[in-house]
Amino acid sequence: KSSSTPKLGGKFCKENKELALEKVTYLGNFFNTEIFEIPSSSVLEAATNEFKAQLFSVCASNILDTSIGASDLRCLYNIIANNFLWLEKHLDIQNALPKTLNIPENFTISTDSPTTPTFDPTLEFELIGNRKFDHEALMNFNIDWQKLLSSDLGLSEYGFRTLLYNRHEMQDGEYLEENEKKPVEVLKSVYEHEDRELG
Repeated sequence: KSSSTPKLGGKFCKENKELALEKVTYLGNFFNTEIFEIPSSSVLEAATNEFKAQLFSVCASNILDTSIGASDLRCLYNIIANNFLWLEKHLDIQNALPKTLNIPENFTISTDSPTTPTFDPTLEFELIGNRKFDHEALMNFNIDWQKLLSSDLGLSEYGFRTLLYNRHEMQDGEYLEENEKKPVEVLKSVYEHEDRELG
């Protein structure tokens, strides 16, 4: 492996297009049938977001423990970062704000660090992320509160109760104003628990 390896690899691919295409197709089929196949009894089935986050953290930690794990994860990050707009479009991620950058037509396998333009404060002032700041769109944004409040926001009931019962209003013997007493009673009646549950 040397500095000329990428050039030699490119030359080899040009001279052996059919072989390169065959190998890429083979790898694609392998990933589709072996690695990303979800078994019928997946551990992620009906799992909470907290459990999924812990599981993925352990997987990432196991990868980092290998000799080339850090560089492999960096390569993966760079591929995703270099294709963020393409992925956003093809995963059908909806955004209320108008886009400012053209979406590339092709997915690129580039493991180089993504290039960032020179910081221009006047330009950044008009953006939210990579989207154009549109005050009117934000003011008129149609919020579906029912859908938002009923969606899984990544906090389990156990996690919610833990946060709730750490508030000073929920502590036994805590002084409460008259207007605080009823909401606290309602919350306690709904989320009543034994101490050992949160221990």
